Formats: sequence, structure tokens, C-alpha cells
Amino acid sequence: MATIGFLGLGNMGAAMARRLVDAGHEVHVWNRSRPAVDDLVAAGAVAAETPGAALATGISFSMLADDDAALAVLDDAAFQAGTGIHVSHASISPEAADRLAARAAAAGMRYVSATVLGRPAVAAAGQLNIVAAGPSDALDEVAPFLDVLGKRTWRMGENPRMANAVKIAVNYNLLAAIEALGESIAMVERQGVDPELF
Repeated sequence: MATIGFLGLGNMGAAMARRLVDAGHEVHVWNRSRPAVDDLVAAGAVAAETPGAALATGISFSMLADDDAALAVLDDAAFQAGTGIHVSHASISPEAADRLAARAAAAGMRYVSATVLGRPAVAAAGQLNIVAAGPSDALDEVAPFLDVLGKRTWRMGENPRMANAVKIAVNYNLLAAIEALGESIAMVERQGVDPELF
């Protein structure tokens, strides 16, 4: 079993970190609010006092809310305290991924984007689809952990931003499908068709 870090314990992050704890890893967890940390510590995790402490474990993961949160938490100081590989699961822009990859590289770390497709219950069951991109040796090294988190990892190339671009494209397809379904239901309703039957 490995010693790893995990930053960001919202609904998705907590479920993912719990999977890694339950798999027997020593998971050093950090979150902006302490109650989420305490919940994971009660399940067997170790509290990390700073983002840098979580990144210092050698292999670390994060699930942060958006560009602003990711760039604020994973700042230069955090990466300078870190070692090894950092894997970001956040749905962030390709541009933010570029900035994080540059910060990691400047600190001598490798950076991987591994965006996820699924909701918290899917994460808790370890059934996420993971879209990953980054240095191939880093992807190989983190693959056993991704296998705990998801049912399949889709590799998109060596540049981390590729995974973020694919996640945005998938989200666009989902939104377009929902919009098309809504328009179709509205059309058949106007013609007297029971929408549940449709």
C-alpha cells in the first residue's frame, strides 16, 4: 500500500478519497473546511495541515471546484513543497491546466489531468470514467490508483490540457442532448402526445 495525498473533499472528492482509504492506502487529506477532513480521518485517513503537506507524499490527487479554486490551492508554494506526481481531477479549463502543469514543472513535479465522468454515488462505487492526459510514465505510475477510482481510464495524450478539453466537450454533448430531449418533448406535447409515452 502507498502513502498518497488528496486535496478537496467536497461531495466528489470525499467519495474518491474514501475509495483510496478503503483500498488500504495511507491518504493524507486536506480541505479548506475542517469537518470534511475530520470525517475522512475517522475513516482512517491522515490530516494534512497544508496543501503542500498533501503534495509532499510523492503522489497526490485533487478534486477542486473550478479554475479559481485550483489555482488558489495549488499555488507555487504548494508545488514547491511537493514531490513526485500530482493528479488533478477537477473540471477546469485547458488554460488553467497549462498553468498548473507549468507550476508543477517549475517545482520538479509531473502533472496529470484526470477529469472524471460521473456523480458522487458513481465515485463512491468506483465506477467513474476517467479521462486522463499527461506524461506517459506518470500515467503508468498512477494507473493503479485510477483503477480504484474508476471502471475505465481513457488516455488522451501527453499534454494534460487534452483531458480538460475532452471533459468540456463531453459536458457540451450532454447539455445538447438534454436540450434536444426537452425540445422533442415540448413538440410532441403540442400535438397531444403523452410525454411519458414518448
